[in-house]
Amino acid sequence: MPEANELSDTHWFDAPTWFGLISIPPDSFTRKGLRTRKQGGPTDKQVMQLEFSSKTVQFWAWLLGRLIMLLESDATEAQRMKEKENMLGFKDAVARVSDQCLMLFRYIYWKADIVKTLLTKTTLASTFGKLPRNLDGALFFQYLHRNLISYILQVVRASGFSFMLPPNQLFEHRCV
Repeated sequence: MPEANELSDTHWFDAPTWFGLISIPPDSFTRKGLRTRKQGGPTDKQVMQLEFSSKTVQFWAWLLGRLIMLLESDATEAQRMKEKENMLGFKDAVARVSDQCLMLFRYIYWKADIVKTLLTKTTLASTFGKLPRNLDGALFFQYLHRNLISYILQVVRASGFSFMLPPNQLFEHRCV
């Protein structure tokens, strides 16, 4: 987990629509680590913004870990259902794997570059292997593809899930 004082700047980002689909437990650590504000004109036109700073870095690292763990859990369940020849259960679990892949994809490629910052400017990078702190965008995504995304694809494939796209095309687009 990154230290609370690893980032020097505070950034506010408009909350993307996918963020509202994430289930965040009501426990004190998680809620306390997420800082939001309303920004804009009249109340009905305001936009929720999310803070990324030293005060919130642990929440964002937690979110990355949670999305990966949920994906692993759903992939394991899919594999278990397949082994039991429970096709309805397998179908449901694969649908959850698909949802988790999409959510993780959106977080990793969100234009706010929070995952990139976590993995290049905080101690969280050591969790995924040694990487230089000055990676530019293209090199970062090459690193990400070789390490984190390769791991995710292994988990998903182990569940028995097959892709419509070749793996090298799955995570090629940026999200807003």
